[in-house]
Amino acid sequence: MAQDRTRGDGEMLDAVVIGGSFAGISAALYLARGRRSVAVVDEGETRNRFASAAHGLLGHDGKPPAQIRAEGLRDLLAYPEARLIAGRALRVPELTLLPDGLLSEQDHATLTSAGVRVAAAAPVRLQSDGPRLQVIHLSDGRTLPAEVLYMATRAEPACDLAAQLGCRMEMGMQGPIVAVDAMQASSVPGVFAAGDLARPVFGAGFAVAAGVMAGTACHRSLVLG
Repeated sequence: MAQDRTRGDGEMLDAVVIGGSFAGISAALYLARGRRSVAVVDEGETRNRFASAAHGLLGHDGKPPAQIRAEGLRDLLAYPEARLIAGRALRVPELTLLPDGLLSEQDHATLTSAGVRVAAAAPVRLQSDGPRLQVIHLSDGRTLPAEVLYMATRAEPACDLAAQLGCRMEMGMQGPIVAVDAMQASSVPGVFAAGDLARPVFGAGFAVAAGVMAGTACHRSLVLG
């Protein structure tokens, strides 16, 4: 959540993306597709602005980075929920975390040092005015004024093939996933996993990147025996 004051109308946005290169535009695109109002704040000085061409990106191999960025912005701004703010972000909006369970002392300290407030009690009820959220009621009786609430849901693998093969599992942010190394290799030799099955964050872009790594790693394992 962030309040945009550039137009002087006090508009409240669901999200603000700081930085408008490949990662920022991709993040904003997913938010806009979810019908979230989102603004990208960017001053145009991307890290890859001095490169003449980008390679290895599906559908864009050999294109200048500036062209890829322009095409990405065109796709993003086709959604009425999205817009671009030319400039530099200087201050962060207020953020409160409502953890599902206990946080470690280190995590709590890290969040606090970053300016994130951590609620000691769990949310039990939401209060709204029509579609607009107003208050979160906590289990200890306190209330928390709020305008946006993001929730992380739990996901499970669609089948048990990984378990049948004996692949080691680990707990991701939203449920169990196949444990893989940097090359997408599982704990079972010759078995590789990619996509939602092996990553705690979902999305087509992540799936493509992991699939490329898994495919090349599998090829390498076959060559080396």
